[in-house]
Amino acid sequence: MVKYGFIGGGHMGMAIIQGLVLQKIVSPSQIGLYDHHPEKCKIAQEMGVTIFQNEKEVIQSSEVLVLAIKPQGLKQFVLENDVTNVKKLISLLAAVEIQQLQKYFQHAWIVRTMPNIPLFIQQGACAVSANPSCPKEFVDEVVGIFNQLGTACVVKEKDLDTMMVVNGSTPAYIAYFLKVLVDDAVCRGIDESVAKALLYQTFIGEIELMKQDFDCDMNHFVDAVCSKGGTTIEAISYMKNNGLETILKNANQKCIDRANELKKML
Repeated sequence: MVKYGFIGGGHMGMAIIQGLVLQKIVSPSQIGLYDHHPEKCKIAQEMGVTIFQNEKEVIQSSEVLVLAIKPQGLKQFVLENDVTNVKKLISLLAAVEIQQLQKYFQHAWIVRTMPNIPLFIQQGACAVSANPSCPKEFVDEVVGIFNQLGTACVVKEKDLDTMMVVNGSTPAYIAYFLKVLVDDAVCRGIDESVAKALLYQTFIGEIELMKQDFDCDMNHFVDAVCSKGGTTIEAISYMKNNGLETILKNANQKCIDRANELKKML
C-alpha cells in the first residue's frame, strides 16, 4: 500500500509528486504512480516513487487516489476500472464538478483542486473544494499538502471555474506579459539577457512588496510609482484608456466559457 497513488504523470501530477518528495511530506516509497508514458515513470522511479503497471494496481494499492488525467478521459477510466472501493479522492481534473465525480466514486470522500504550474518549485497556488460529506480532517490534509507546496485556499465549488482563470491560467498571462515587455526592450536595443534579468526580478520584487502589505488597497502600489506629471502615469493612463481592463476581463470570460464547454463534453 502507498499513501498517495497518482494516475497521470503530466505537469501537475509530477509537480505534486516532486513537491511531496522534496518537502518530505511522505517518503517517496509511499507515493505511487501509473502513467502510460514510460519516461514519466522513469523520472518518478529515480525519485524513489513506487511505480505501478496499470491503473487497477494504483486503485487497489492506494489510501488516497490522486486523479491527474485529462478530464476527457474520465469516462473511459471509469469504464475500464472498478472504482467502487475508492475511499479518498483528490481530483486535479479541470471542469469536472464534484457532483459528476460522485456519480462514479459513490463511496469516496472527494476533494477537488485547482493548482497551478509554479508547484514545480513549491511556489504554487491551489484552490480547494470538497463534497459536503467529506470530513474536515481530509480537507485539512489536502490543504496542508498544498500549503507546503505554496499557498492553498478553500473556496466554494461554484467559484472553482472562476478560480481556474484567476489561479490556473494566470501563470500563462504573466509569462505572456513578460514576453511582450522583453520583446519590446529588445526592439529598443536592450540585450535580451539584461531585459530578462531586470524584468523578472522586478516582478518578483513587486509581488513580494505587495505581499508584505497584503491588506493595502492595490491602487496604492500603482500610485506609488505614478508621480504626477511623470513618465509612468502616462503609460498607465494609456493602458486604462485603451481598454486593458476590458481585454483581461474578456480573456477571463473566454477561459470560463471553455470550461463550460468541456463540462458538456464529459
